[in-house]
Amino acid sequence: MTLTIALVAILLLAAAAGTLGRSRAAGLRGSGRLNSLPFYHGAYAFLWAAVPALLLLALWAPLQSRLVEQAVLESPEGRALPGFAMQRDSILAEARQIANGEIAAGFNPESTSLAPRFAEAQGRYGAIGGGVALLLAIAGAALAFRRIGVDFRARTGVERWLMA
Repeated sequence: MTLTIALVAILLLAAAAGTLGRSRAAGLRGSGRLNSLPFYHGAYAFLWAAVPALLLLALWAPLQSRLVEQAVLESPEGRALPGFAMQRDSILAEARQIANGEIAAGFNPESTSLAPRFAEAQGRYGAIGGGVALLLAIAGAALAFRRIGVDFRARTGVERWLMA
């Protein structure tokens, strides 16, 4: 799973949470007067599902690139790279471009052998980051659903999110 797929999944999950939160609050209208409009209950659920997970993805993206590069350098092919930092960085950049499908082959033959390691590490760390972010989005939506009720002040909660 790439972080782009995780981003789309989080936004879809948050949109579904917002829609379900709004309809759940609209269903509560018959049991008494709601403190906030159903729209605010839906917005509250959307924000709790989206914002923490998106913040996690924003923090994970630079960390993931460092973890991927470290995993590649620890591989047998990575250990065989030259010690000169500029040459090593050039080979790593080419290998990253090959793994991402930006170029077909690199100038350095070592970059072609490193490309599968990059692809594997990017997939592994992308799945970890994306999976944790999705779990956080689900937990945030569940927390918001628990709070939806006749007496819940959803508008105040939404305003707090927006002011933060």
